[in-house]
Amino acid sequence: MIPIDKKRLIVDFDNVLVDSTQAIVDLYNEDFQYYNGFKAVRACDMHTYGFKELTLASEEYVNHLWNRPRFFSRLKPMPYAREILEVLTIWYGIEVATLGFSPSLKQKSYYINHKFPNIIKKINLINFKEFKDKSHLDMTNAVFIDDQANNLVSSNAVRKICFGDVEEWNSNWSGERCYNWHDVLNALNYTNDESIMELFTLLQTHISKAGMAYANYCMEHKTTEQLRKFTQWSSTVKTKVFQIIFDNIPNMTIADRERVLPFVVEKLSDIHTATDSNNETALFRVLQITVDEIYAKFIKTIRF
Repeated sequence: MIPIDKKRLIVDFDNVLVDSTQAIVDLYNEDFQYYNGFKAVRACDMHTYGFKELTLASEEYVNHLWNRPRFFSRLKPMPYAREILEVLTIWYGIEVATLGFSPSLKQKSYYINHKFPNIIKKINLINFKEFKDKSHLDMTNAVFIDDQANNLVSSNAVRKICFGDVEEWNSNWSGERCYNWHDVLNALNYTNDESIMELFTLLQTHISKAGMAYANYCMEHKTTEQLRKFTQWSSTVKTKVFQIIFDNIPNMTIADRERVLPFVVEKLSDIHTATDSNNETALFRVLQITVDEIYAKFIKTIRF
């Protein structure tokens, strides 16, 4: 459910939330690498809606890939999509609206719930057998982000944003465009004292969650000295770093305020990367660096 006090932000799945073109290209290069006439293709070489640049592949081959589990196993979120969408939950209720056939839609739903937990609040799965665009969805008062111009033109969203570079499928779009997720963040954030508090709270939550993973690792491996150091560090972070930040938000300079949003996004990305690596020691080091940078960037005159 979308909280009634938040705006709706509806985003497309393929090539907006995730880099579908890169996954298709990777699979093509893998499948056809030993065929006569093969030339490796890059995602940036793709400029036709039907993937005509994949010269050795049939239309049927490409269409089948969209429904295959191995496509979803290769699929990665767009750079910073996860972090920026999580930040945008401060102001918006996030939804996904995506077209596909049943096998693809089922896997999209699983992927979203697995990769974007507690971020995407509603998933609108639209079957190609019933609809050819997203115009049947009521997007009244919503912000809608899609990479295909026809989906944007046919929607009733109050604000429509085309995502990504100018391509065959959106070259006729003359409205608002964001080329990447940083552009989206700049276009849609409403930073004030309250949201700065929420941004640091979000970062603190991720540090605490990752810290618990490291503490569990220390207990499992019976590294008592490491656990003792972590416990001491964690207590200091809570009482002497974040509390000072929270108490002094009203006194932040304009320059400090402008740094908060990109800083939090970058640190969330670092924590996600370290967590995904399954290297607990590296994860703790990232947490330490993050806290050190909070101190250096936002608590300049404080001395403990």
